[in-house]
Amino acid sequence: MELTKINDMMRSPAREIFAGSDPDHVLQQAICSGLQYYDEPQFIVIDENNALKAVDASTLPGNLTVMVITFTKQETVDFLSKVAPDLVPEIDNPAFKSFLSPWTLKGGERVTKYPEVESVSYVGLQDILMRNLEHIAESWYTKLTK
Repeated sequence: MELTKINDMMRSPAREIFAGSDPDHVLQQAICSGLQYYDEPQFIVIDENNALKAVDASTLPGNLTVMVITFTKQETVDFLSKVAPDLVPEIDNPAFKSFLSPWTLKGGERVTKYPEVESVSYVGLQDILMRNLEHIAESWYTKLTK
């Protein structure tokens, strides 16, 4: 089942302002980074070009924060148990949080390699991100342009 895209759900002016971004992809990046770097906040931000990005605390300055995602170790274990059970034993490996690239896990395997599992939490986060973008567009951008 294909999930509805955030861009398709957003109303104007948010749809117009963030048309060049892919909020779903950015959300997926933040979720996967949050799982990999559990207990460390991951941020979805708007940069100076109105582009959405997933960043960590080290690259946060200078951006407008839209959403913060932090998973505990237990939440990460629970999630991986459903979508990538073969990765659960790796969570206690010190390298789990260090050498892996964001939004990919162990040897480049994506968390979404089990596409039949659609996390309810993802849908909830997707809705929150959409609402936050709409609120920012209506409160910040309309005030700046008036």
